[in-house]
Amino acid sequence: MNEVVVYLLKVIAIHGLLYLFYRLVLRNTGQHTFNRGYLILALFAAFFIPFIEISVPETVHPIDDEGSVITWLSEPTAGIEEFELIPVQKDAANSYWFLIPWFYLGIAMILLVRSIFYLAVLSRLKRHSEYVKKPWFKLFKISQDRPFSFFSNVFMPKSLFGTDAFEQILAHECEHVRRYHSIDRLLMDFVVSLFWFNPFIYLYRNALIEIHEFQADEVVLNRFKDPVGYQEILFSQLQSAQYSGLVSHFNFSMIKKRIVMMNKKQKMSGWLYLLALPVLFSIIFAFSGKEHSTSIEEVGTEIADMLGPVNTLSIPNLDFSVNKKTDQDSSEPSIMPVRSKDQVRLSSGFGMRMHPIYKVRKMHLGTDFACREGSEIIATADGVVEKVEARTDGYGKLVVINHGNGFKTRYAQLSSFKIKQGDQVKKGDLIALSGNSGSSTAPHLHYEIQKGDKRVDPMDYITDFKPKPVIREIKVDDGKAEKKEKFEGQQMMTAELNIIERKLKMRLEGIEIERNRKLELKEMELQQAMANPGLSEKQKSQVKKGSIAEAQRIEDELLMKATEAREMAVKETEQVRLKYLAKEAAQMAQTEIIRANEALRRTTEEEKRAYQLQQEAEEKRQIEEKIRMEKLRFQDGKQDENGTRITLDGGNAGQNPLFVLDGEVVKNIENLSPDDIKSINVLKGESARKQYGEKGKDGVIEIFTKDKKKDKSKNKEKNKSKSKNKSL
Repeated sequence: MNEVVVYLLKVIAIHGLLYLFYRLVLRNTGQHTFNRGYLILALFAAFFIPFIEISVPETVHPIDDEGSVITWLSEPTAGIEEFELIPVQKDAANSYWFLIPWFYLGIAMILLVRSIFYLAVLSRLKRHSEYVKKPWFKLFKISQDRPFSFFSNVFMPKSLFGTDAFEQILAHECEHVRRYHSIDRLLMDFVVSLFWFNPFIYLYRNALIEIHEFQADEVVLNRFKDPVGYQEILFSQLQSAQYSGLVSHFNFSMIKKRIVMMNKKQKMSGWLYLLALPVLFSIIFAFSGKEHSTSIEEVGTEIADMLGPVNTLSIPNLDFSVNKKTDQDSSEPSIMPVRSKDQVRLSSGFGMRMHPIYKVRKMHLGTDFACREGSEIIATADGVVEKVEARTDGYGKLVVINHGNGFKTRYAQLSSFKIKQGDQVKKGDLIALSGNSGSSTAPHLHYEIQKGDKRVDPMDYITDFKPKPVIREIKVDDGKAEKKEKFEGQQMMTAELNIIERKLKMRLEGIEIERNRKLELKEMELQQAMANPGLSEKQKSQVKKGSIAEAQRIEDELLMKATEAREMAVKETEQVRLKYLAKEAAQMAQTEIIRANEALRRTTEEEKRAYQLQQEAEEKRQIEEKIRMEKLRFQDGKQDENGTRITLDGGNAGQNPLFVLDGEVVKNIENLSPDDIKSINVLKGESARKQYGEKGKDGVIEIFTKDKKKDKSKNKEKNKSKSKNKSL
């Protein structure tokens, strides 16, 4: 069911993109024949593009010894040994989903029945209409007022026979017949009945009807050379639009578009149709099925390293058993490489993952342990130090130990070394301190185990460490921290992979038991035949050859079953990894959205505060400028930029204005802060003398503060303090 829904959504999207290209690029070119072919091709191509399979090689980026290692400290991994399967309770609302197919079929049947009914109406109309014989089409006189055509049948109203418009209308309808437009109409009606839920289907149908009319109009204009008269005929035949059904009406309701197209100069724009090719190829690549050509070996040693090698199957001895680990010896890595295990967190496990920098799937060939910088790193088995190097990228500071028996271990992103190349080390010896060197984002240890020429999962060999659940703190928009304790995605993925491993082991063990049982029966039958005294040597030889051939067949059959079981395990493993990869991507996206919202909130608050400070500074500057200008106007002997002396109107040099602060005369306003000023009023001439007498002969500057009571008390205190100072 899900596959059908996905397919239909792809078809709808392809229809929309192809129609958008037609609407924006091709519709106004005037090449109606090409546009008709494009729409029909686009309509049906959308149904087949999702079935196209494109083989895309899946790039797996292994990390070699000298390669780049980027640590991703966001997804702890751990194995889960036991878990319980919880049955899913079915929601009662889900029981109504079965009605959807019946709802779809009901509407589809209604539309199909309507089309069949319309065909029956046309057949009845032909039988009851007067037939006029024509050489290559059939003409019928009808009592209706609307001329139309259907396949080779042209239906003309009786009222049009003998009129001046008859020949042009007949030519129009005959062009529909000649170009087989009825096939398009019948086909579109059938598609609409089946895909009535697709909104773009109706746009395709209307566009095709529009092109049909354009083509017929073009032929009539070229034949009769009377565009004005033909347009008048169109207006005279204009009627209310109804469902056009399967026929081509002469007066279909698009008169305005048809007249515009008649008066438009047509230009050949064939090169525009070449643009459809890259658009089509892009849509095919985007919506076709992707078949990843990844072999079993290229899966990144996922199944092989998880399950261990299966012995080569041979005819004499068939062994399907999975190799099991024997007792650990001193040369096989088996312990945690960080000495302080209680202060370690598994931050990134072994396997495929989305690279945090390159944004591509890459194979992580080791395990990352998050720990404090300077934590003691120990050798996980006896061996010889093969390499000690320090780099600024990739592994950073690296130690490689050769343990023999095909085992090597790598310890990367270190801060300092405690050994040198060629030293002999024992299991548990101190070899280095953890750090944050190379391509790393946080202090940790990158640890790898190489067995033969393949990297293997270190967690399959570490026996003294089990990852713990991780408590992750996430900041939400309101600034509060929400703590959730849960197992990370890769931990659950490991649990599912363990299930696949156990299923494969049980399957292979069952195949081995079946093989042994069948071969034992054949062996017993052969022994009985050999012990039968009634058989000659020749007969015994034939029985022996038959038994060997039967054993060969049994082994071939079981070999095929084992191969199928392993292939199925590989497929299931890849599906599990892809599922959790999508979950990781969604989790990363959610974290980024939270961070972006928090940054946006802080930015908005800072911008608001900066705007307020800017407004306050501007108000203060304006007040200071106003005071300065007023003082400048009353200063004696002051000149402006042009050297002109500034005085009061009718005054002489040396005039001193009267300052009045909140109704009280003051000698100066030097101690007055601009922030306290509410307004300033200037009086000159007769208005100043009338209000303040002779004191205001040189002009008056009235200043009003924001808090009069406060300012009055301040001025009184200042006057008292000045009088005290004078008396002293």
